[in-house]
Amino acid sequence: MGNNSCVAIYRTRERLKEAVRALRRSGSDMAKVSIVGRPADGGDTVSGLYVVEERIRLLESEVPFWKSLAEELGGMAWLVKPSSRVVVGALVSLLERLAEGGKGGSETSLTEEMLYTVGATRKSARCYEKAIDSGRYLTVVHGSLPEVERAHQVLLETSPEDIAIHLA
Repeated sequence: MGNNSCVAIYRTRERLKEAVRALRRSGSDMAKVSIVGRPADGGDTVSGLYVVEERIRLLESEVPFWKSLAEELGGMAWLVKPSSRVVVGALVSLLERLAEGGKGGSETSLTEEMLYTVGATRKSARCYEKAIDSGRYLTVVHGSLPEVERAHQVLLETSPEDIAIHLA
């Protein structure tokens, strides 16, 4: 997993889906794209969320949105408790490793640790968490410098609220 990343913040689900479609159309490697957000109602009724036998375990009203993203990005999703953040795509495996390794203790959350691992500074990772807490969605593309720069160009065209490149 590359330690360079491009992180774009979107205010709405529609803009987020537009960003994912734009990345796909551009030929981006979708195996290096992840989404981080919160269920619309902030529910945290499950601690692990996976697509198992083509079924996602999440609150009924949330299933279509997160399932469609999981299908676009490789079929993996995870709901992180107690923060109620959903991670979809390539970063799920990183998040699992961090959780198993005891990362994300009292000083940092798993989400912050995950974003830090793919190149964001601690300060940026905390800002991204605040954006998620306020109902925003992150599109994270990690990889080599050329891949991240290309994703940045593509995502700029989708009018994100904010966008940044983080280099290892």
